[in-house]
Amino acid sequence: MAATLIILLIIGTGGLVWAFHIRAREKNKLKRAIKGVLMLTTCLQASSFVLLASLPQTSSLGSFGKPLSTFDVQDPQKLLEYLQLYNESLVQTIIIMRIVIILLLFVLGGALSLCYRALRDVQAALESGVGERKPSPGRLD
Repeated sequence: MAATLIILLIIGTGGLVWAFHIRAREKNKLKRAIKGVLMLTTCLQASSFVLLASLPQTSSLGSFGKPLSTFDVQDPQKLLEYLQLYNESLVQTIIIMRIVIILLLFVLGGALSLCYRALRDVQAALESGVGERKPSPGRLD
């Protein structure tokens, strides 16, 4: 699980570097917002792939390894091993789902923030008259 967190930190750091690069090089605010949303979704995709790869290979609710009769769980040692295996799988799945939910909240919040800023800038440009169409000489509009 520690390796997964390290990989997620590397992806997050790369996303921050990419965001600062976009902010420094792109002067058009609308293009900057669109590239920011692209950056957020790309980082979310990479993080989701890493988290998917770190899920346990056997499903905690699957039938593989399930005791078939009460005879299989009469030995307390076998029962303990069985319960510990399923507990570990459930705990790992819950941790990964929490990380996915946190990432999703951050990405959706960032995307909404970028879209809001872009629309606010477009609205300000339209109100200031930059977006008004001026008739060209010689044409009747």
